This record gives sequence, C-alpha cells and structure tokens, in this order.
Amino acid sequence: MNPLSIASGNEDVDNSPTNESETPLDQRILEIVKACPKNDNNEYTAKPARLSAELGISIEDATAELCGLLAAVGGGHDGASFVFETTKSESAAASTMTMVFHFPPDFAQRAKSNRRKEDFKIACWETL
Repeated sequence: MNPLSIASGNEDVDNSPTNESETPLDQRILEIVKACPKNDNNEYTAKPARLSAELGISIEDATAELCGLLAAVGGGHDGASFVFETTKSESAAASTMTMVFHFPPDFAQRAKSNRRKEDFKIACWETL
C-alpha cells in the first residue's frame, strides 16, 4: 500500500482493517459479546468488566457501550435487558452493584439492522 500524502488526493486508499485494533469498535463489541457465556434462556450474559478488559476502556465507557447495544437491539419480549447484581470481591469489604446485560441469540443481527436504519436516516438528512 502506498503511503498517503496530501498531494495524492485522487488515489484510492485501502481503508480495510489490517489488524484487530483497526476493526471498528462496534464490530469488536459484537464479537466480545458473542464470546460471553449464555444463561439458561440461551441469552448472552455480558458484564462491563469483560468489555473493559478486552477493549482497554473504562468500566463507565464499557457500560455506556453495552447500554448503546441494548438500545440498538431493543428490549421487551425476546429482547435485550439488564439487571443489577450485587458482587462482593475478596479484596473489598463492601459489596458493589454491577450491571449485567442479557442479549438474545440474534442480537448481532438486530444491532446491525438498527445501524443500517440509522445510517439511512443520516444519509437522507444529508441530501436535504
């Protein structure tokens, strides 16, 4: 691949990801959630700590990303949900509340569908 320079504005540029760190964040999140364990209802169970550790982001950012995924997938019957669980670590005397997200087996398809709809809306507004 040729290095990109300011003078080479008419050349094609290969924007395809070459390694994991260049994979879009939303795609990496989907892959991480797919690797999470499933509960008795065949739903993926994702915790912000796992996302945080694998992506190298804060717990707060991981929680926000999972909330965004939950919104994209949708809730309700057979949808995504979350619960608060109390966890007690061995090193801490007090217990903490942790959000635990549950995603249906087809969550990735739903999230991608939502992304396409949002991209379409943006494209329509840009043409006005």
